Amino acid sequence: MAIELRNGLRSAALSLAFSVLAASCGPNSSPGVVELRYMAWGNPQQLALEESLCDQFSKQNPGIHVRFLRLPSSAYQNKMVLMLASHTAPDVMRVDHYNFPSMVRKDYFLDLDPFAKADRDFHESDFFPTAISECKFHGRLYAMNVLFGGIILSYNKNLLHKAGLEDPFQLWKRGEWTWDKYREYARRMTSRNREGKYLTFGAAIPSFPTNLLPVRAYGGEIMGKDGHIHLDSPQAMVGWNMWHEMETTDKCAPTASQAANSAYSFESGKLGLEFSFIGTSVRYRQTIKDFDWDICPVPKGPISGATLLKGNQLVANAETKHPAEAWKFVRFMTSEQTEWLLSAQIRRCGPTHKRFALDPAYLESEEAPYNIQTYLDVVEHGQTLPITDRWAEWTTAFNGPVQAWLDSGDGEGRSVLHQGTQAANSVLDDREGF
Repeated sequence: MAIELRNGLRSAALSLAFSVLAASCGPNSSPGVVELRYMAWGNPQQLALEESLCDQFSKQNPGIHVRFLRLPSSAYQNKMVLMLASHTAPDVMRVDHYNFPSMVRKDYFLDLDPFAKADRDFHESDFFPTAISECKFHGRLYAMNVLFGGIILSYNKNLLHKAGLEDPFQLWKRGEWTWDKYREYARRMTSRNREGKYLTFGAAIPSFPTNLLPVRAYGGEIMGKDGHIHLDSPQAMVGWNMWHEMETTDKCAPTASQAANSAYSFESGKLGLEFSFIGTSVRYRQTIKDFDWDICPVPKGPISGATLLKGNQLVANAETKHPAEAWKFVRFMTSEQTEWLLSAQIRRCGPTHKRFALDPAYLESEEAPYNIQTYLDVVEHGQTLPITDRWAEWTTAFNGPVQAWLDSGDGEGRSVLHQGTQAANSVLDDREGF
């Protein structure tokens, strides 16, 4: 079965890949041809692939032409909201899951449930449960997940070997990759010259929400069943204090001023361990030439070893004049063959389809990253964030004092976390703003 699955997925994806490479910019929409407008953002490699996929879809469906609209990520969200509010939005759009809950409740997006139920080839059971749950509102399907994934750890193998440390991926396979080990590795991968200047740092303190990883690992709860934030609990403080002590006591993570201008970025070769979302692998393949690197799952704590998981959604405009065609395009862009190109070839994301976990070919890699089992661990065991329609509001209120404390290293952690948590809960207790 595995061999048949492997050959089937690979040949289908290769067929699509060759077609994509052969596709031109595509013909302009002609009379009698439905034009779908699709809008997205992303890195250059991903966007180039998506544009070719749009052209290939148009070629396979002569009665439909897809026009691809690309926007920079910095302007994307505001532009999309403006277009939706002014009734000029494209037929199909990509939405970051940080924004999906607040937008779907405003009836901006087409209910895809009727199309999914009428589609004999669509089965929710084919997907990882979290990939589907992120796409639902009031129990109905309003999107399909793309660029799905979570947080992983990238590591500099040269600095690792110089410090005489075992590969963390091997520790993870034995169940020994813990937050205590991570902190030890960060200390031992930090180095200075004779004058005391830092040559390398072992780790960097990540921003929100990545910095929630040890908070959860030690038993901290982000949002309770009461709908309030609990990020100042004693369990949560263990994780927060770890970040603070790595900067102020261990001095194995740079301060904000030391890290300015990317002086100790992972790509510079001066940082040993870095947490990031899966998609950074695409950039690292292009930019890292002077040292060896790879990836592994996040460390485990006494309560949890799960990473944080999040995707983006493909949605159809509720006002589209071509809902059936929009659904067909969404299905094409989230098909196994398309996802193989995004996830197995350029490593832009983790898989949403369960079949990938059964295919040995998915784990093969001819260039870094090689430890692709990490991708499957993310989607099989990762935990979603409590992203609701108030996410942007309460996280902004919480992050103000907390990020300042982490950046500067100054102040008493418990009072700062209590201040940030109170500010977040005050937002949640108030009525939603405009």
